Formats: sequence, structure tokens, C-alpha cells
Amino acid sequence: MKKLLIISVLLAVSSALFGIDSVKILTTLKDNRVFTKEVKAEKISDGITKITVKAKDIPADCRFVDIVADNATAKKGDAGYWLLNRGLLGYFNKEKYMHRQPKNYLYLPYFAMKTPKETFIGIIDGLRFETHIMIDVKDGVYTVYPRIDVEDIGIAPYEDMTITFYSFGKDADYNDMAKAYRKHRFAQNKKIKPLKERFKTQPYLEKMAKSVPVRMGFAFKPFKRPQDAINFYPRGGKPFVDEKYGINAQKEEYAPHAWKFENAIATFKEMKSLGMDDIAVCVAGWQTGGYDARCPTTFPICEEAGGEESLKKLIKAGQDLGFIIDGHSNYTDAFTCSPEWSPDNISKAPSGKLELNGSWSGGR
Repeated sequence: MKKLLIISVLLAVSSALFGIDSVKILTTLKDNRVFTKEVKAEKISDGITKITVKAKDIPADCRFVDIVADNATAKKGDAGYWLLNRGLLGYFNKEKYMHRQPKNYLYLPYFAMKTPKETFIGIIDGLRFETHIMIDVKDGVYTVYPRIDVEDIGIAPYEDMTITFYSFGKDADYNDMAKAYRKHRFAQNKKIKPLKERFKTQPYLEKMAKSVPVRMGFAFKPFKRPQDAINFYPRGGKPFVDEKYGINAQKEEYAPHAWKFENAIATFKEMKSLGMDDIAVCVAGWQTGGYDARCPTTFPICEEAGGEESLKKLIKAGQDLGFIIDGHSNYTDAFTCSPEWSPDNISKAPSGKLELNGSWSGGR
């Protein structure tokens, strides 16, 4: 009887360490039919399993593919949390909820959960730039899973996806998740060096890593609907219609709201007087027109906020106090109101359609 009890305990421990056992792969076709396939996870070692979704197995007429791990669920009221990159964390306290961490913000490709039955992190390799992370809550039941946005790729999936699941004991938390992610990435790429190693040759990096980030915004154009339906043409320019890309521009007439650059110098001094020595200030909204205004055009420096000479004084004052001062830059957006606008410079879908990224102060 004693031997039987010991064996039972060992089996329970082994089962707990094994972690994610299987996943359901739900394939949604363009006609909204859904096909479900259960795939057994490959055991790598105790607490580490892996599944692979092969590109050749994803149908051509597919909208998206959801990959739902057997233990990636929780109930309202459960102890624990879900965790995504960019510092997003949520508790199990809702009856109904939906959140999508969009693929363009999946800087660290993982999803993680701590629940009464499982603590794990799933690390994604392959198709990471085509994958959203979904938090789906129905009738108080939470499900966290990656979704491959096949329809939006524009071509057939070009590589396999693997998800490596690292499972931990009941006392584990996000620190264990982070350590697993770090170890996984180091094993993949031997060129990655820890910050402590890089500090030896990059003293500025060490100062940056040990500083508290402070973001200061100075100028922005009014943002109001129906901004998402508007393209603007440059101030003083002439309206144009580009038949090929369907751009019908309207006049950009409004000036940005602005806080003067030099006004921040007093704030810097107050911060210093309070003992804030390790500060890294990100200056935002300093370009022409302010924040998200006339990208990719940068100059002249926003005159409403004081112009170039005023910005130079701000930078020097911060540096004299020992602060790091840098400028927020936007190098992925372009607006028709930019004097440098050209559809030839814009990312396009395989169909030739311009790729849109929402709407901001500069219009679409």
C-alpha cells in the first residue's frame, strides 16, 4: 500500500512537471467554417514541451489559425493572471472580455499564464510577425492563445511556427517566466550578450539601463474625428487627387498646441533638487507640426514650441544636470500632408494597395 502511494505521488509530480500536454488547432476558413485538430505536444524534458504548426498544413483559403493549449484557461475568480509583452497583465475578474495584442506590437513573442492548475510561458518562433495574442473571456472562462492572421499576410504562410511551452511549479511567478524567455533566446542566438557584458565597452548603455525613463511631450495637432477619413495636403500647397491610390487630400489648416521647450528647464531643475539623478528624458512632439503630424518630415523644428534654438537650450540644460536627453522619432509612418509625401515610398500589400496604420494627427 505504501509503495502504491509513493508511485501515485511520483506520477502526480511527473504530470505536473510535464506541463502543456496538447493543443487544439482551430482553422477558420474564409467562408467561416472552422476545423479543429488536436495535436499532442512533443516532450523536450520535464516541464518543457513543443508544438509545431507547419506552413504546408495551413489551407490556402484560410482566414486565421488559433492555437489553444489544453491548460491555457482559467475561470473568473481564480488566483493568478495572464501576462503579455509591453507589461500587460490582467487578473481573472471578468465575466466577458476580449483583448487582442496586435501583431505589430508583439515585440517579445510570448504569452504566459499563472493559474491554480498551470504556470507557463509559451514562446513563439516562426510567423511571429503575423501573429496576434488573444485574451478571450466568455461566461467567466478565460482562454489565452496565439492567432496566426493568415488572411492579412497576402501570400501563403512562408515558414513553420513552433511554440515552446515552459511550465513551472505552483510557487513560480513572472520572474520564472522571464528567466525562461531569456534562456530560450540565448540558446537560439549565441551572438546575444547580457547587458553586464556590453556595459564593459558601452558606458552610455549602462547609464541608460540604470536611468528612469521620463517622456515629455511638447507639441501636437488637434486630434478629432473624422480624422480617420481625412488625408491632408501640405500647408500652402495645392490639393491633389491620386487616382491610382485613391487619395483625395484636404487642406491642413490647424496649428499644433504647444508647450515651450524652455519651460521644461524649470522642471528639470526641480527633478534634480528632489534627488532624481538617473533620468533619461525622451522629448516627444519636437518635429514640425508636433507629434504624429507631418511624418516623415522633421524640419523645421516645431516653431510653436520655440523652434530649434529653444530646443538646443533644453537639451543643454538637461545634459548639464547629468540627464540623458533623446528625441522621440517616428520612422514608420507617412502622411499626405508631408512635403516629402510620395506613394512610391509607402509599404504596399501584394495587391499594390497602400498599407494603412490607423489615423493620427496627420490624418490617415
